[in-house]
Amino acid sequence: MESTQGVVLTEADLSLMTALSDHINIAITRARLYAHLRESEAKYRSVVGSIDEVIFQSDTEGKLIFLNSAWTPLTGYSVEECLDTRMVLYIHPEDRRAYHELQEPVLSGRKDAARCECRYMHRNGDVRWAEIHARRFENGGAKIIGIFGTVRDITGRKRMEEERLRLSKLEAISPLAGGIAHDFNNLLTGYSGQYLLCPDDAQTGRRRPAQRAA
Repeated sequence: MESTQGVVLTEADLSLMTALSDHINIAITRARLYAHLRESEAKYRSVVGSIDEVIFQSDTEGKLIFLNSAWTPLTGYSVEECLDTRMVLYIHPEDRRAYHELQEPVLSGRKDAARCECRYMHRNGDVRWAEIHARRFENGGAKIIGIFGTVRDITGRKRMEEERLRLSKLEAISPLAGGIAHDFNNLLTGYSGQYLLCPDDAQTGRRRPAQRAA
């Protein structure tokens, strides 16, 4: 077989060219798939980044391996400085037990999912209430390799609940307080009507019955 330039091509040359063509075709296909994957990943990250709720993934030791940008408003820390640190470090010390009770049954496989409410410590010292939903995360072999889930800021809702409870308590004690005040006022009125401190006895402190006006 001759090429267009009159060079005779052997069977070995043809086999080499065929192999090269196959490799080039595979490389082009992979490049297209990679570009498509990068585009899909960019779209995925854009969608995840626009969600108000925190999306997280942690390993079996509780270390964070993925966070979206909603993490920063909740805690005051950037995603980069919190990756590879344990989620529990950002939870209020009094609520860490609640998070452990969420995490343990999911990682052990006793539960597919769990939820809890706990307080997060913001970098500036503020306390933020949050609701956590978590599910177990498995690899291709159905082995549990961590948990993933969402963290929703419920600080506003908690404050409303606390205010509602405070108002309910005030409403409950208001009739009682009003009754006590009324009885006390009646007592004072009766007492002052019976006895008055007369000018002549101001120095001795003696009291005498008040005289009614004619």
